[in-house]
Amino acid sequence: MVNERGKNIIIIVLLLIIAVMGFYMLNNKKSAEYKAENEVATSALPAADSTETKNETSSDTPPLSDIEVPEASPDQVCAVSLEKDTNTKGTKYQKGTILVSFPKETSLSSAENVVSSYNLTFANDENAPASESFAANHFLTANVPEGEEFLYICKLKKDTRISHVGLNVIFDLHQ
Repeated sequence: MVNERGKNIIIIVLLLIIAVMGFYMLNNKKSAEYKAENEVATSALPAADSTETKNETSSDTPPLSDIEVPEASPDQVCAVSLEKDTNTKGTKYQKGTILVSFPKETSLSSAENVVSSYNLTFANDENAPASESFAANHFLTANVPEGEEFLYICKLKKDTRISHVGLNVIFDLHQ
């Protein structure tokens, strides 16, 4: 029979065999995972030696230098900035209208002509006709296409015939 020393040697040899097999299996698994990831990543790329792919890419997508990006007009830049500021502040406003105020010496008909020159109409309030509110405050509520309030504010604020133009802000009154 095998003595005590022989048993210990057999156990050590078996443990070494198990350790070597485990190490080999672990490295083989990592290698297989790396290969699988690499295959997935490279399969998404176009083949380097494929002339068909190169021709398709070059004819379908123009170089970035050839793409013309339209520049935003100063009014559009102004409108985006104004809208961002309004949204940041959480200001509520009536969609589709803006308030346009005029110098005190401006008549109602002159104010209406200014608003009309921008292809806009003015809104009449059922409680106070435009003539009454204009006489008291020198402003008109102008109808604008909904969603273009900020653009029209930026366009009209450059007009020297206008004192001020802004959103038709909705105020919440608390009791």
